[in-house]
Amino acid sequence: MSTTIPIPIPIEIDKARYWALTTPHAAFYGSLASQLRDIIDPTVPTASTDGAVIRWNPDFVAKLTPEEVRFVLLHETLHCAHDHFNRLPITSEGNEAGDYAINAILERIAGLSMPKGGLRDKRYDDMAEEEILAAIRRKPEPEKPEPEKPEPEKPEPEKPDPEKPEPEKPDPNGGKPDPNGGK
Repeated sequence: MSTTIPIPIPIEIDKARYWALTTPHAAFYGSLASQLRDIIDPTVPTASTDGAVIRWNPDFVAKLTPEEVRFVLLHETLHCAHDHFNRLPITSEGNEAGDYAINAILERIAGLSMPKGGLRDKRYDDMAEEEILAAIRRKPEPEKPEPEKPEPEKPEPEKPDPEKPEPEKPDPNGGKPDPNGGK
């Protein structure tokens, strides 16, 4: 019989939740975050939520500053608060649209710092997640460079035919003597 020993929650997550609950400009988000359980899960790359729990990769958490842990906690909380599981497709595009909307909100909250790699694009400010998703889907794929075409060979300049007389060149002085003494 094997027993799974739960991995303890890193204190940084508890501190982030406490900060959110006790900081007046973040208390609303803190009250929402207090409704979610934390699970330490080394199989998730960073953090994720299913609406009931937040799964945290312990190695990811260990590399974050306290301000970044707070950001991630509230980021995952807002996926739930914004009902992304029902409003957006459960795809990378749906998650990306939700991330852009959430990060624009969290960027304005003092005491938070978005971890490196977070999605932020001012083009999506003041847009609903569904609008962001539509814009993401319209975004054209980057153009692939066309293969280089070989340049057509340039014809060699014609060599003068010694048997053909050269055409007469017009007189630049119109028959008048050259003021520079030339012919």
